Amino acid sequence: MKHHPRRIRLRQQLIPSLERSRRLDCWFKGLILAFSLVSLIGLIGGTSTGRRLTVSLANWTVRNVRSLIGFSPGREASDLEWRLRRAEGIEQTGRRYRDFFLSDGARDWRPVLRASGMAPEEVLLRWANYDWTVVLSPRVFQADETGRAYRLRPSTRAFWTRNHSLPNGLASFFFLPDVPEVREALDVANQGVIPESFQTTNSWGCRGPEPDLDATVRGLVLGDSFMQGLFVADDQSPPETLARNLHEAWNVPVSILNTGHIGYSPEQYYYSLKEYGDRFKPQFVVISVCPNDFGDGWAVLTGAGDWWDEAGYWIDEIV
Repeated sequence: MKHHPRRIRLRQQLIPSLERSRRLDCWFKGLILAFSLVSLIGLIGGTSTGRRLTVSLANWTVRNVRSLIGFSPGREASDLEWRLRRAEGIEQTGRRYRDFFLSDGARDWRPVLRASGMAPEEVLLRWANYDWTVVLSPRVFQADETGRAYRLRPSTRAFWTRNHSLPNGLASFFFLPDVPEVREALDVANQGVIPESFQTTNSWGCRGPEPDLDATVRGLVLGDSFMQGLFVADDQSPPETLARNLHEAWNVPVSILNTGHIGYSPEQYYYSLKEYGDRFKPQFVVISVCPNDFGDGWAVLTGAGDWWDEAGYWIDEIV
């Protein structure tokens, strides 16, 4: 009888670990089976959707296993899933845009699009606001592979057209280069230009005057179309208004670097700060956020939204 308590204690120590081991074994077998099935589908299909589904299931597997053994989920898997989701969106948008461009409905606009560099073989398709794809003029924007996806071209003058949108769920910023061939094509198509919407970029590819590295006060603004200054003149953008007000208040030279780009999200704000922070050496940084930085704009305004997983993560990185 003296040995029984010892045996009981040993059984109490061993059985829970064996049960946990069995649970983990069942989890692994089930997850491996599901992963294998989706992998097979992805390999057979050979499509961007198949690849994304495969990686999504793999990431789901990794997250659940890490959670079971007490580790927080890693960032690498999430970044890979976003990259694949964005690549899938660009691939699908490219097909839809080509169909639109060749359709009868695009007949009047085709010369404008060609003059703007937006024919299917040269148009710029990039991701914006996490995972939607935008159709851009490569004569106003250029690709960016450092994390921002796209950026305004330096030393470029452009304007917005009036009352136009694309069908079939296509999203475009009809922000076109201010060159004679585009103006002529717009005249032929009877399409107007928003007169106050002309904007120019400086040699850094940011809207506004050249940055003054010797200014007494230097600030850097991160944001989207609201900071870029949609539909307003160069001297009426929020960063330029801020620069003017600070100069009037303090009577010292002020330079505000406007890194705002239409369609940007906190991830792109972060990479903008990485690019310009050390170069400009601002004394303060303004982060302008919009409801759609945290998910669907209307859903966010009613209390829903992704406050932590993506937007919150990138805002923390900025801080």
